Amino acid sequence: MLQEAFDLPSTQILSLYTLASYLATRPQLTVSQERALGASLLICGLKQDNSVGLTARFLGNVLLGKVEMQKGIHAVFKGMPLFWERGYLSRALAVLEGVAASPADVKLSKDSFAFLEDVLQGLSSTSTDSPNSSDSSGEESAGEEERKEEVDEDDQAEREKLSEYDSKFKVMVNELEARGKVDSSNFQNLATDLTQRLLPSLERPDLDQYETLLGGWEVERKQLIQREQETRRMAQEEKQARLAAKAALEQQA
Repeated sequence: MLQEAFDLPSTQILSLYTLASYLATRPQLTVSQERALGASLLICGLKQDNSVGLTARFLGNVLLGKVEMQKGIHAVFKGMPLFWERGYLSRALAVLEGVAASPADVKLSKDSFAFLEDVLQGLSSTSTDSPNSSDSSGEESAGEEERKEEVDEDDQAEREKLSEYDSKFKVMVNELEARGKVDSSNFQNLATDLTQRLLPSLERPDLDQYETLLGGWEVERKQLIQREQETRRMAQEEKQARLAAKAALEQQA
């Protein structure tokens, strides 16, 4: 996914569909996997301003916020094209606020709220544990490259906002429900519906663009082959000229 061209709408839709389908399996993730999935959801979600994109954006921030709370901001940013700034759970709540205030017909899936609720409960239950402890940190014992990150004072200050985030989340859920901004369909169904509606019309322009790109590559390939052949021919002629000159000199001697 990191190699995909996310400027293509069909790629964005397919990526969101794939992520939603995977998340629906409720996978047991290590810290690094949570970070990767959260980053993927966030990056894909930022490309779409519809209900699916906003839900993905919300879930991505939630997962990254979970990693941040457990391991500190350094663990979130490591190896990822993400914001070097604390407060991913706060940004998740900001998505809720944005949807509530939006005049557009956008909603968030109801199951995404349950996802954040589970994360908040899990973080609250482990808030008295060691800063570097985590249920999903078994990857360290498995010999992977991940190491426990030191948590500084700013990370600790962010953790102390957990109860504040929990209270704000409950307020925002009530507000979203009151404004009709909650979709009863789960994230996977929303993504599936979006894919079925939009992908057929998006694929043809993207395929045309790709075929044009392939045509350009083919022309470039032929030009490179021709240049290589010309270079070899010139090199051979120069070699023959040098040999002929050498032979002439030897005959004169």
